[in-house]
Amino acid sequence: MLVGLLVSARNRDGELKLASPRKRVKDVLRRTSLPIAWWQDGLSLFIYRPGELPAKISRLELSTGRKTAVERLMPGDPAGVETIGPILLTPDGKTCVYGYHRTLSDLYLVEGLK
Repeated sequence: MLVGLLVSARNRDGELKLASPRKRVKDVLRRTSLPIAWWQDGLSLFIYRPGELPAKISRLELSTGRKTAVERLMPGDPAGVETIGPILLTPDGKTCVYGYHRTLSDLYLVEGLK
């Protein structure tokens, strides 16, 4: 992702790093969190943890490391939902679209077989 003079990228270990053209700024995220989009000011990232249900979107302030809860995503019918993602979010955080993977099955009881 690129905005202004900051760049975020994952290293070989899966950790997200934040850098500027002049120097590396800081380690931003653990491997368990993914960036979704930049906040409109370019100083914060929207993040979430894949595999969490419901998906919890937070805004991470890069200068302080403070996380603020933004939204919780879960389909209206959560039956069989295994994962949520990808997640797309506008820079103001007001509009969101997401996909999810659902597995449903049927169980049949058969009696009287010989």
